[in-house]
Amino acid sequence: MGTLKLMNVKYKRHLWDSIEYILQEGKTENGKYVFGNSGYTPQMIYNTFLATKSLYGKTEGRQAYHYILTFAEEDSVTPELAQEITEKFMSRLFPEDEYDWVRGVHTDTEHLHAHILFNSVNRNTG
Repeated sequence: MGTLKLMNVKYKRHLWDSIEYILQEGKTENGKYVFGNSGYTPQMIYNTFLATKSLYGKTEGRQAYHYILTFAEEDSVTPELAQEITEKFMSRLFPEDEYDWVRGVHTDTEHLHAHILFNSVNRNTG
């Protein structure tokens, strides 16, 4: 059985660190299991998050939310299945393109886990 954890990202420095961590090639099989709607590099994603915040005058305070979806070893989840589960989870949680986000499945540990980082500011309503 998998577990789900939600954290908040309070500072811009932690936002940058979270983006870099999720995109690490050594954890995502050279980026094979990374997807997002905010860019392709840590800098592009970071800039997109900040641009949305600036548009609505919400550059201070909470920067993002970070989900970690962990799959138990005994569940025999493949990286592809983890990616599919994560995508379905996100489609139910987030209306399409209302938030800046990036996600990645990390395959570098005995238990697969997915990271989902999304902006604290809605793209359409602020």
